[in-house]
Amino acid sequence: MAKLKSVEVLFIHAEDYQGEYVRLVLALTLVCLESLPRGGKIIIDADQGNVTASGEKCYLSKEIQDAVSGSVDVPSSRHSLGMLIYNWAKNFGATVNLEHEPTKLVLALVKF
Repeated sequence: MAKLKSVEVLFIHAEDYQGEYVRLVLALTLVCLESLPRGGKIIIDADQGNVTASGEKCYLSKEIQDAVSGSVDVPSSRHSLGMLIYNWAKNFGATVNLEHEPTKLVLALVKF
């Protein structure tokens, strides 16, 4: 999928992680792939719990932003991936911090 969209994906220190944490990081990566309509670069740092996307016209839908932060009143199908990330993060004992600019998106897991 990433190759079809001209997206370069780099994994940093991800080889030692398994289970729910990896599923959470993968879900964050899927959001980043969706956010790069014109291609770009994704860096996955499992040690830091960061997924960074950068590229021309990087975009993050309002539905995903709301769902990842847990602020959805009436869910729709567009919220589903963000809600999955939110629920996994809660199960993992973390929150997801979002930083979004027109050409950069950072999703970081923060333990609480």
